[in-house]
Amino acid sequence: MKIYYTNPFILGLSAFLTQTHLSIVRGMDAWDELRDYLSERETLNIIDTLLNASQRKKYEKPPSCLQKVFYTLRKKQYITSQEWTFLCEQLERTRAILLNPTPGRDEVIDVRMKLCDLSLLIERRVAANATIRKIARRVEHFYQADFIVHYEIQQITGIVNGYMKVRDNETLW
Repeated sequence: MKIYYTNPFILGLSAFLTQTHLSIVRGMDAWDELRDYLSERETLNIIDTLLNASQRKKYEKPPSCLQKVFYTLRKKQYITSQEWTFLCEQLERTRAILLNPTPGRDEVIDVRMKLCDLSLLIERRVAANATIRKIARRVEHFYQADFIVHYEIQQITGIVNGYMKVRDNETLW
């Protein structure tokens, strides 16, 4: 079953997964600093919100019949229930390794690779032009290069439609 979401949510989710997997790969040798960096960005709170089904429903977008056909043909703005289940499993694993003071290196690498795969899959589902997707790939992360411009997730989702607004004016990112 396909679950349709708002475009800023899909874009923000892709940027969040990219930020997390890039931070993990660069912080494997500096685990305490990585955990501090991710706690400043409230990564665990975002993971908890994504895992909470009632919170996630705010970002669902029931499309019209014509939009559903368009999105299905273009493969945009949806996540299948199987993909969402896999995403939740990986977010649970990510949460567990971030809470662990000394996780196993192989487990960290496995989680990071799965997050990278999910990020690439979800990035293709963003109904936006290539420039916006390119900007989303330049999300800020741990030990980022100083000579490249990086963007916060709020800036990336703000490109699509101002701010990521939901029914009750809350933002996830």
